[in-house]
Amino acid sequence: MSISYQDIINVLCNNKNNFSTNLNIMCFVDQFKYFTDIFDNQYYRYGIYNYNNNYENISFISSILYCLDDNYFIVPKAELFEKINNIKKELKSKEDIVKKLCINILIFDFKENKIKSIYGGDYFNPYKETIFLAKYEEYWEPICCKEYKTFNINNSKSNTLKNKLLGSDIEYLNNSKVFIVNDNVFEIAENEFPSNENNDESFITKNNMLNNLTKNKLNKMSKNDIIQIINDLNIDIKNLKKPTKVKLIEIILSQ
Repeated sequence: MSISYQDIINVLCNNKNNFSTNLNIMCFVDQFKYFTDIFDNQYYRYGIYNYNNNYENISFISSILYCLDDNYFIVPKAELFEKINNIKKELKSKEDIVKKLCINILIFDFKENKIKSIYGGDYFNPYKETIFLAKYEEYWEPICCKEYKTFNINNSKSNTLKNKLLGSDIEYLNNSKVFIVNDNVFEIAENEFPSNENNDESFITKNNMLNNLTKNKLNKMSKNDIIQIINDLNIDIKNLKKPTKVKLIEIILSQ
């Protein structure tokens, strides 16, 4: 009986990976088993390199690199595998990579039909770039759309993160902490970039006034109240012709 090259690959890889999309191929949402209530058909899972030359599973880091590196399929495969191997050596846990790259990861578990998360710090910061990863057991691949490979709540089109995901039931990976979202830009800025000018009265006053200001609260305010906040923040909107309330809120949240 002859043994083919594919037979060897199947044995070495334990022939367990029936989940992953073929390399460089898109699997659209209408082929998903779960999460079709969250994603529309402009989203897709993308087929990345699952194994290195030693047939080791590299799908987690490979998926992240695809989302962050536009040269993923341009550089020679040997160079890509070396880069992935070097990253693997630096990481002790999956949480290390979100801290190192200053990103969030949302995991769509296609075995358990659950959404899980990985992020650094005490809360999920939706202004950080967030990567969507599909997962089945230990196999991973990115979920992207035509416009974006990473997502945040300021994405101008198809903002699934803001409109659907942040209101979903999300766990933290391995339940090591409770999933908490903080979209207060002023509190985030104060926590991540603490001011050294503790005697700056104007900063303290402004920080107190805008503490816990969120998009939901802004949406409930009148346009005149929002304009007053813009004036208090000294934001120049003179060049805007008849800005809408939505636009004014976007300007405040972008500061």
